[in-house]
Amino acid sequence: MIGNDDALNSQDVNKWYGSIEALHRVNLIWERGKITSILGPSGSGKTTLGEIFAGLVRPDQGKIFMGREDVTSWKPDRRKVALMPQEWELFPHMTALENIGFGLWASGVPKRTRDERSRALLLTVGLADREQAFPQELSGGQQQRIALARALAAPNPFIVLDEPFSSIDQDTRGLLRNLLIAESHQRRGILLITHDRADALMLSDTIHCLTCGRLVMSGTPKQVYSAPVSLQAALLTGAASLIPLACNKTFSDAAVRIDRDSRRAPLPLMRSQPSPQLEYNEHACAIVRPEWLQIAKDGEFHLLGKVSSSSYSGGYYVVTFQDASSVQYQAYLNQDIQIGTYVPLCIKEGIELPVVLNN
Repeated sequence: MIGNDDALNSQDVNKWYGSIEALHRVNLIWERGKITSILGPSGSGKTTLGEIFAGLVRPDQGKIFMGREDVTSWKPDRRKVALMPQEWELFPHMTALENIGFGLWASGVPKRTRDERSRALLLTVGLADREQAFPQELSGGQQQRIALARALAAPNPFIVLDEPFSSIDQDTRGLLRNLLIAESHQRRGILLITHDRADALMLSDTIHCLTCGRLVMSGTPKQVYSAPVSLQAALLTGAASLIPLACNKTFSDAAVRIDRDSRRAPLPLMRSQPSPQLEYNEHACAIVRPEWLQIAKDGEFHLLGKVSSSSYSGGYYVVTFQDASSVQYQAYLNQDIQIGTYVPLCIKEGIELPVVLNN
């Protein structure tokens, strides 16, 4: 285990709401000085897990440790965890400055010190001119920035942020991402609860992928994106498609629609995965991401598809293909292609496709 007070971790945490299992044997760790993300869709159990870490919800089974100490039964005010709830929950009778300083006030920090810290955060989140505004006088995005600043102002080594950027415009979001990185460099452990793949990939040291209350994969952003262990994990971090390996061994009649000198090459499969024998299983599939594909030009190709749609997405076209086995996949290409055209595609050099079971 990590040394005392250096990390929070869950061990076999289960939570039920009636007959609904919200969390199933969740084991994860988040450390001080790092940003850890729980990435998942709505209803996956992300918020419940964050509230369990903050002490607002008790697990039905399992334990929460701070370092080596079991803190499962500790009340929220005894823990060292600040929480920014998804609903923000600003105090309507307090100004923006007072809301931000509330955690400092509760910790006994003198007024002058807490006002200085609160004003500095107001400036950082771009709301220095709204110091005396009440929540009802602020837009939704401004309220969310105040809620984020309040969580960061509290003198806690661990912070749970539940969807902190959901109402934030893209330009401001970049500023706030930098703020979280700066706070983590002050040895604060940040648990980012989000459904936004870009935030998780750009900010995290570790990403935990959660679906239906179960962790389906944990790893660095690069590991989760480049070597997902399932289609579920892959789709959480970006667009992806499955290519059945059994179907990929035969050549379709559509080949006559392209240069007869072209030849099909075997897919470049990732060999470093725990079960390379998956490629021989009838349920085995390769995961391919749209940006890993390009139009084949040297006589060799890996996939042959018929264009079913093409749309411009700013800088590239999102082109959808269907092969002879009715398998669909996408590619991001720098040119528009007429619907109905057969196109030979190849995997870009240096890319190895993860192999998973689809059953």
